[in-house]
Amino acid sequence: MIHIETVLQTYKRVLVLMLNSREVANWLRIVEHEMAFMEDFSKGLHIRERGYNLIAPRVLITFKPENEHLRGIEKANRLNYYLIHKARWIKPTARRRIGQTHAYAILTVTFTNYANLLIRDRLIMFRARVCPTKQKVEPI
Repeated sequence: MIHIETVLQTYKRVLVLMLNSREVANWLRIVEHEMAFMEDFSKGLHIRERGYNLIAPRVLITFKPENEHLRGIEKANRLNYYLIHKARWIKPTARRRIGQTHAYAILTVTFTNYANLLIRDRLIMFRARVCPTKQKVEPI
């Protein structure tokens, strides 16, 4: 049974729901359950997964942070599909120096346990072993 313990509203008018257990949250991640919950809770609702950012150093600049490259990285590392939610470069491509071959990227992973596994076991990207680290959030 789904039990919502608390509801918080952020300054951007986003609702954050605190559920009664991790099992309920995992149950709600199933697409059919998510769709039924969204229809019954509110019209126009969408659920956004929390992302965990990892910094991947020395990634070849041939890497394109679109979905087809992400799915290839997941396949090469024997990870679940859509585990890496998105990726982006830290420095814009227009600001790279001429002849640069490697750059830093930020990978957003959807689950903490997989983020920890990637940090511990490393990641293979384009036949090169990359050692991702946790992104440290700086205070504003």
